[in-house]
Amino acid sequence: MTGSSDSTWGSAPVVGDDWGAAAPEITYRVRVGPERIAVLLDCPDPHADLDGWAERIHADLIDLDLPEYPDPPTIRHLLADSCLPGDDLAAHPLVMGRAPVPSMNAHLAWTHDYFATGWLIDEQSDRIDYREKVERCSVHRNELLLRLHHATEGEPGLDVFLNALPVDKPEKVRVRCGKGVREVAEENSTAYYAAIDGRLRFVDDTVTVDEVYHVKGDVDLATGNIHHAGSVTVEGDIRDGALVEADGDVVVKGMIEKATVVCGGSLTVAGGILGDPGRKVRVTGDLEARYINKADVKVQGEIRVTRQILQSQVRALGRILVPTGRAAGGLISALAGIEIGTAGAPGATHTEFEAGIDFQLQDQMAIYYRKIEKLEETLVPIESEVRHATADPVRAEAPEFRGIVESLTAQRMMIQESISEQYMHLDTLQQISAERARFHVVIFEAVWSGTSFRLGEARVDVKKSIEKPRIAVRREDRARVVPLGVANLPHGVKLPPGVTLPGEIPVE
Repeated sequence: MTGSSDSTWGSAPVVGDDWGAAAPEITYRVRVGPERIAVLLDCPDPHADLDGWAERIHADLIDLDLPEYPDPPTIRHLLADSCLPGDDLAAHPLVMGRAPVPSMNAHLAWTHDYFATGWLIDEQSDRIDYREKVERCSVHRNELLLRLHHATEGEPGLDVFLNALPVDKPEKVRVRCGKGVREVAEENSTAYYAAIDGRLRFVDDTVTVDEVYHVKGDVDLATGNIHHAGSVTVEGDIRDGALVEADGDVVVKGMIEKATVVCGGSLTVAGGILGDPGRKVRVTGDLEARYINKADVKVQGEIRVTRQILQSQVRALGRILVPTGRAAGGLISALAGIEIGTAGAPGATHTEFEAGIDFQLQDQMAIYYRKIEKLEETLVPIESEVRHATADPVRAEAPEFRGIVESLTAQRMMIQESISEQYMHLDTLQQISAERARFHVVIFEAVWSGTSFRLGEARVDVKKSIEKPRIAVRREDRARVVPLGVANLPHGVKLPPGVTLPGEIPVE
């Protein structure tokens, strides 16, 4: 027997696909098991000739080119102890490696479903209560919000040939502790508690509790414009000409009437949004409203509307969902796809739907291009100075010039690295946008003439109204409006109540 290692002789049962109870007839075999963690023995009852079987098994172990293996006396002892006379051996371990211990990925464990979306529904009447959301973002001081369970490194294993069996690196999760939150280190996790009463936010991997600004009535001339670092709750309306700016969520129990709202979190409007030229609604999170009428709306998250979008310019980086309502007139654009009850309306002005379009990508890219341009402008005089300083090699090596050349060269390298970083950011922006893009508009009830669909660079105009479920999709760089069925319903799309689809795509 060779020198010592982590391998052992038949020390424990090993689980594998083909290890288990003995078959009715056992054929002798010495083999390497799954993942090469063990050498297994299939053998009829060995007690009649323990010495003979030990020699035969030993010879077969030599043929496997194992780094170490038991000698015949040890094998004889193992055979004698492994079964009773008359019993066969099936998938019995002779040589054992060490199974790897898998890594554990980091993960978040929230104490409640704080960020659930939608409105409460009365169970008896089945009516939506637009004054009560199902989310639970209002938290209290010292309330445990979540735990971050840290990643745990696994332990590599060892096969019977003394080769390492690697384990995957665990995935880490990053959480930053924002204002209004305190963190407590635990043995294998970090706990996050609310430090104040307020409203919970989780944006850009940062957990924050905002102090909520409550407006008991309307936002109007009496209250003045609102600029708040946290969240805002308005019990009434945001009236004509008012301005509300909040870093957190904004909840409006009434309506937004020809006002400007800039929201760093999510915006919830129990009533609707009535726009006006020069007024705008800008939302970093999601938007929920009963209707949007003649408004200019841009949302970085998802838009959910229960009734209708009329004569508006509405753009989102998430989905736009109006599954039981309609959108008519203006522009409805969503990077992650659109779901609508009725597209367009009889006699309505032109309605444009866009899917897979990132409304802010060009502006974001322009910022980086301007940074690159300024860096390149800064680089020009430095490059000129370096060329001038090194034009005369003798002078460049002089002590009084050497330091200047080295400093200029270092500056040039730093600027070139900054330019490379900006290009990396550009690539990342485009990649993220491409990954989120969904080129479909799902129509559950009807699509009316005068409606157009733009899916990326492809476009199709609807010239004849169709009062049936349809889907606008992109096929071979062409946009088409085709019948909607279960077979081509996009993943994640839920049918509204009362809508049923055929199992196959109907041919029309």
